[in-house]
Amino acid sequence: MKTLLLSACCFFAVVQLLFAQSNTERNKAIYRELNKAANEQNLAAYGKFYADSFEIKGLGKGPEAAIANAKRYWATFPDLQIKILELIAEGDLVMARCEATGTQKGEMNGVVPTGKVMKIAHWTINRFNDEGKITESWNLNDSLSLMQQLGAVK
Repeated sequence: MKTLLLSACCFFAVVQLLFAQSNTERNKAIYRELNKAANEQNLAAYGKFYADSFEIKGLGKGPEAAIANAKRYWATFPDLQIKILELIAEGDLVMARCEATGTQKGEMNGVVPTGKVMKIAHWTINRFNDEGKITESWNLNDSLSLMQQLGAVK
C-alpha cells in the first residue's frame, strides 16, 4: 500500500512538472506571436494576447489598454520593430531581452519629430494566466540612449 501511495504521489508530481514545462513553452510561443503581431502592427491579433484584467496604469484595462499603448508607440515610431534576442521563462513568467529600432516621426514626451532612427535595448517581463493571456507586464527601455540618439539629451 505504501508503494502504491508513493507511486501515485510521484506520478502526480511528474504530471505537474510536465504541465508547468508545457505552459512555459506555450507562453514563450505566445510571446513570439505577440511580438510578430506588434511588428506587423496587427491590432486585431495584438489585442487577443491580453486578459480582460490586464491594466496599464493611467490608460485603462484589458486588451483595449494594451492596444492604446501600442498605438502611442506606433504613432511615434511608425516603422517600430522589436527583435527578440533572448526569451527566458519560469512558471507563469516570460522575460524577453529585445532590441527596438524605429524612426521618430511623431512627438514623444515633448520631443518633436526628428526623423532620426533609434536603436535601443528593451526588456519585458509578462505574466500569463492559465488561458495563455497576459495579465501583467513590466517593461524597461533604455530611455537615456533613446533621448541621446534623438538629440534631446547630450
